[in-house]
Amino acid sequence: MSDPAGNERLAELADRCGAPVEQVADWLDDGYSIPEIERACRIGREKHAAPADVLAMLDAGLDWRGIEKALRAVPDVDDLDDDEAY
Repeated sequence: MSDPAGNERLAELADRCGAPVEQVADWLDDGYSIPEIERACRIGREKHAAPADVLAMLDAGLDWRGIEKALRAVPDVDDLDDDEAY
């Protein structure tokens, strides 16, 4: 993308994902769709994973159900209350 910071829709998506605009632009350039990026960001928030890791799992051949199942097996190592996440 020529000017990722100038694209308002891209900036909104980056804000929702908590990722830099440039990173979201790279994901789009890599061929991920906006719905895929949004879903990766949602799953990342819910499962305490980076959206980039979720997209890497998708790229490795896991489907969304497999990604969620794999992330469910990852132990939560922080001492924060996660009631809001589930």
